[in-house]
Amino acid sequence: MSEDGNVTQEELEQIVSLFKGPLFWYAQRVVNNKQDAEEIVNDVFYRLFCSFDKNKGNPKNWLYTVTKHLCYDRLKMKNIEQVALTDYTPVTKSVDRDKGAIKHHVREIVDTLDERYQALYALRFEHRYTYEEIGEILCVKSGTVGFMIYKLKTMIKEKLES
Repeated sequence: MSEDGNVTQEELEQIVSLFKGPLFWYAQRVVNNKQDAEEIVNDVFYRLFCSFDKNKGNPKNWLYTVTKHLCYDRLKMKNIEQVALTDYTPVTKSVDRDKGAIKHHVREIVDTLDERYQALYALRFEHRYTYEEIGEILCVKSGTVGFMIYKLKTMIKEKLES
């Protein structure tokens, strides 16, 4: 640790190697743009090096929280609105239940949802974070995370059945 309590160069390199891929993937899912995601992740690590005090908390939670906020800021800045897919094809019992096709279809549905639910889906079902970890990242209680996941599953199920 450096004299001012910030992360040292060696610690930063370890954190970058551990979190660069997952943060990029998360940012890309939220902003839906590879170049924007790369810029966001670079900005997150720059902020980490400049201002993260190890005594203030877990770097993983800090990194995901900063990434989330930068993604939302980028979306607001570009005035991107999430729109429903116009070529939505419902999955019925007669459709082949191939797991890959279903996962792809669920991902298409999730992409039409509010950005908060997209982030929630990515954290829980793709990154496999616990309710507590998600709560820390999204700044909500774990009970609220449980309710949000229930609501997310309900929205996906309704769209699959419609």
